[in-house]
Amino acid sequence: MSDRRDAAVTVAVRLRTVLDQLGDALRDADLTRLLAAESGLAAALAAFHGPLDAPVDQAALASEIQALRRSLDRCRRLGTTVDDFLRLSTGVLTPAPSYDRAGRERDAAPARVLEARY
Repeated sequence: MSDRRDAAVTVAVRLRTVLDQLGDALRDADLTRLLAAESGLAAALAAFHGPLDAPVDQAALASEIQALRRSLDRCRRLGTTVDDFLRLSTGVLTPAPSYDRAGRERDAAPARVLEARY
């Protein structure tokens, strides 16, 4: 086993661990942990600085890459859910239009008036 192989597996494990932390922070809506995971993600990506030699134990690296993909997919799903929730919440929290004393919406185009004759 070479040190380069260990480096490849170590990078995958470190990245997966950070993605798991990021997913947990998204799940719990914990901004502090989310920001901490973001800096951890930057550090994990910075640790990978170029091509690595092919690992001797391909199965170990393949297993870590599968786990890494599952963690990334989880983060994507949770991120989409949080994004949808925030978009919907923002829409619901938008103030209703204001109305004047006659019951007309302010700044709206005048309504068409129909007259009925008997």
